[in-house]
Order: sequence, then structure tokens, then C-alpha cells
Amino acid sequence: MYTAAVFITLSDTDAAGVVYFASVLRLAHSALEAFFDEQGLDLLQVDQALFPIVHCEADYRRPMRRGDHLTCTVSCPEIAPSRFSIAYRFTQANGEVAATARTIHAAVDRERFVSCALPQRMVAVLQPLQAVETSAG
Repeated sequence: MYTAAVFITLSDTDAAGVVYFASVLRLAHSALEAFFDEQGLDLLQVDQALFPIVHCEADYRRPMRRGDHLTCTVSCPEIAPSRFSIAYRFTQANGEVAATARTIHAAVDRERFVSCALPQRMVAVLQPLQAVETSAG
């Protein structure tokens, strides 16, 4: 499992002053990118493969507002031959879960944009995230 600090900015919120629904997915993806960066994995240079999101979902449990400091926990509940899923849990400072999200990423050939096997380098980086699963539900 990986954790990232998240700070909610004004641009993350909507007119009601709470996190805009799509901002949760952007914040989740930023946490995943931070994990990959720490692992030295350049997503644009992994064995001629790309990893587009083919499915995403999010559940909102508590309001998140500008100035909130959250923790985003990232885990990988599934690694399959040509895809992987990532689960995200956003926790407030008081320990309450504010939101959860899940993304499914397909492995596709960079040139032909068709399904391909998940590169072993990606599998090796993702496996430690399977140690503790964070449910998106």
C-alpha cells in the first residue's frame, strides 16, 4: 500500500464549496503518479505499452473542503494478464473516510493501440500494492 498527502485547493471545489466530483479522480490519479515516480517508473517508457483508464468509479462519503488535509491510500486489488485495478481511499485527519475511488487500466500497445500483455516491469512495481487491499466500496 502507498499513501500520499492530499491538500484540497480552491480549484478542487465547486460553487457549493465542496470538492467537485471529478476532482476526486484527478487527485487519485495524482497519488498514483506520485507512487510511480517514487518507483522510478516513467509511464511513457514501459516496454512500448500505455495504460489508459478504461473504467473509473468513486463514492463520496463526507464533504471535502478547501484547506482540508487528507491522506490518499493507494492499493492494487487486481493484476491480470492485460490490465490492473487501483483502489484509492481518501481519509480525513480525524480518520473518517471521505471518499473512495477505483480505476481499471488496460495495457495497450503504444503503436497499434490494441490490448497487450502487462509488462513485467509494471507487474513488479504493482505487486507491493497488493499486500494490503483498500476497497473502493
